[in-house]
Amino acid sequence: FSELRAMVEGVFAGLRILVWAIVLLLSFTYVLALLTMTIIHDILPDDTEQDAKYLTQQSFGSVIWSMFTMFRCFTDGCSAFDGTPLQVHLSAYFGEFFMVAYVVIYLFVTVGIFNLIMATFLDYVMAVSCKRRQHEREINAAEMERCLRQLVSELCERHSSYHTAVGKNSNLLACCWRFRGAKQRIKEVAKLDPSMTVSKIVFNTWLSDQRMLDLLDDMDIASASRNRLFDVLDSNMSGHLKVKEIISGLMKLRGPAEKCDVIATLLSVKHMMSSVEDLRSTVSGMIGNSGPAGDKGIAARPHALAYI
Repeated sequence: FSELRAMVEGVFAGLRILVWAIVLLLSFTYVLALLTMTIIHDILPDDTEQDAKYLTQQSFGSVIWSMFTMFRCFTDGCSAFDGTPLQVHLSAYFGEFFMVAYVVIYLFVTVGIFNLIMATFLDYVMAVSCKRRQHEREINAAEMERCLRQLVSELCERHSSYHTAVGKNSNLLACCWRFRGAKQRIKEVAKLDPSMTVSKIVFNTWLSDQRMLDLLDDMDIASASRNRLFDVLDSNMSGHLKVKEIISGLMKLRGPAEKCDVIATLLSVKHMMSSVEDLRSTVSGMIGNSGPAGDKGIAARPHALAYI
């Protein structure tokens, strides 16, 4: 019932927006209904047909009825008591001015106010939902990490036959245990050696396991491009991943990218650029201090500084 729960929480989260939307719509309807009622009662010709005059006066006889009529004109249909279109009766007596005013007001309410209310409601509900999911990820971080450690240990046991492809670290066999009860397994997971390495072949085999895919979904990690997941986690491009790198990398991939991730990347790039500029200045100074020999070296290799 996660979908139903999300919808119910969204409704409760957007109640304040709905209340203010109702206040806005009722305020606009009240002003428009009061203005329309005043115009109809004051300007409607005395020689108006009795049936048409009765219909208009009944629809706009009081403020409440006038507001209800205006609300029906915006939502259900602008009809009189006998089912005939009310705007046609009013157009017959007020002319083209009423037609233009009716079209403009109708478009302003339906296209403007209604869409504005819906956009504001959706934006607020989505923002609250993102904050709620972020808070849930923060609360469930320890549990998700424990489940990930346990699953990694079980996959190591299942694929123990691939230990020759795991790399130079032969301690991978230490994670190949037999099932000795849930409590004992949790204790062994806590002792999992984080320095053990896993090759790309074994890691891609893990990604074909349904339990791993389910855990990635629970951790809110996109698994559409799971073949590239190993390359993302392999930051040093060594072709092998330590268990510690797998766990920490997958924990950092939980959820969508946040603002702090973008800012951290920007600051890291700025730091790298400053380091590169310092290195360039140092190398340029060393080459300049080398004298004619350095000049000859630069002349012989003019492309050397292009990469500094």
